Amino acid sequence: MCGGASHRSQLTRIRSRAVIDTSKSMLTDVLNQVYLTVAYCPTAFSGEGATVMLSDTTGGFNITNRFNLPSDDTIGCPIQQDVTFIADAHTRPARRAGLRGRTVHWSWGDAWGALSLIDLDEGKVIHSTKGSTPDGSIFDGLTSFAVYDDSGKTNVGLSPHVTEDGFCNNGCFRLGHQDVMSGVFHGLPALPFKATQTSVAFHDPQLGIFYAQGSYPLTPAAHCGADETSQCLFAINSTTGELLSSKALRHGVGGDFQVYRYMDGPVAADGTVLAWGFGFQGTCGHNLDSSAFARVHLATATPTRIACADQSATVHMKPEMGAFSSDGTRFAFAAGDSVETGLRQLLVYETATGKLLLNSDLKTLPKALGVSSDAPFFAIWGLAHMPPPSQQASTAASM
Repeated sequence: MCGGASHRSQLTRIRSRAVIDTSKSMLTDVLNQVYLTVAYCPTAFSGEGATVMLSDTTGGFNITNRFNLPSDDTIGCPIQQDVTFIADAHTRPARRAGLRGRTVHWSWGDAWGALSLIDLDEGKVIHSTKGSTPDGSIFDGLTSFAVYDDSGKTNVGLSPHVTEDGFCNNGCFRLGHQDVMSGVFHGLPALPFKATQTSVAFHDPQLGIFYAQGSYPLTPAAHCGADETSQCLFAINSTTGELLSSKALRHGVGGDFQVYRYMDGPVAADGTVLAWGFGFQGTCGHNLDSSAFARVHLATATPTRIACADQSATVHMKPEMGAFSSDGTRFAFAAGDSVETGLRQLLVYETATGKLLLNSDLKTLPKALGVSSDAPFFAIWGLAHMPPPSQQASTAASM
């Protein structure tokens, strides 16, 4: 526990270091660019983060800035730490920088729910706070979460939970609200799922419903499939935490679909949301690369295929590490060269056809970052797919 305590104490001391990479690759002037937040090791016992802006057409990149990550002789380089993220690509007229949007939020599972906000345009950690709960429960951070409403003041999401008795006495999850500025997490009642899919959620603020995916149900109301391993799309009242429904994500007979990423934004008039996921194997092929773009009708948990993803490239590592462009026409996915695979990539797809538009191995990025030869890896800890600030402001002004 000593290493974890040291890690938590250092989270309050994260500071940005204004070092701009001098060997910049030129970016083309495109509508949407990919913003990566990466973690890497300059030495075996130190950690740094950086924001990298890439063209979703050419893969050319600029390293916007770098900042220190918490590290010490106990934990070494922290890139293997448990961090989940959301990208808040919206722009708001807020006084506090942390509420204005165009940020990545880090929830630290290894640091009792600490929260860090990184400004994607300036490449700075603009806010860090410890996590806490007023009810005395252990808070290990958010495994899937979203911005609660347009104020940007609160995140809503799932967190591991346990109770003394009842269905959650051996572990489950609960929905709750975490104040962005203070880090205080207000948990809601326990939810009857033993497992939930990390970093896959959608919040509809108009209806006040939080959607997530889970398995190993703990009550009859949570069951959705033939056995406990079935992936259920479950809906929760995002104000009270009440489980509203649990349904199998299925198209036709036996056609299961697993969502990896929803498009951030309002639900369409027909009740659907654009999504990237795994399934439609009858059309897309019976293999591990059977990814597809679909519109998911949230109320009925019914996916309708738009296009199979081009299988000329294999998606490495976490398939949820992606984001749709602001207009929904493109989808970007990125992976760092982790200890497990040693592979890195940036893929960009056209969502209407599934065509692969860009396949980059990010070959020159490790050298540009200054990654250590003793720990020659970097991890992706955030991805946003949005216009540059000037274009986003112009678009907002014209609406």
